[in-house]
Amino acid sequence: MLCKKADGSDEPEMQVPNGMVAVRVTKHGDGKVSTGVHMAPDGDEPGGDVMAKRDDVLFVDPATAASMEAKGYGEIE
Repeated sequence: MLCKKADGSDEPEMQVPNGMVAVRVTKHGDGKVSTGVHMAPDGDEPGGDVMAKRDDVLFVDPATAASMEAKGYGEIE
């Protein structure tokens, strides 16, 4: 779940949901981590994942946060 975009065009600052962890996407994770949002390119065609950019902050479960950090895709905040 995307909580804050690196470019500043984010929703208002949100509190970390209960049981979730805030993770900042690293340079290595740029374009490799899904935000959980799916968008159709045109019309009714199925869409692909919207990928997180460097310095985006995601709210994820603790196991996903640990996995992202172990792979170098994110840093737990």
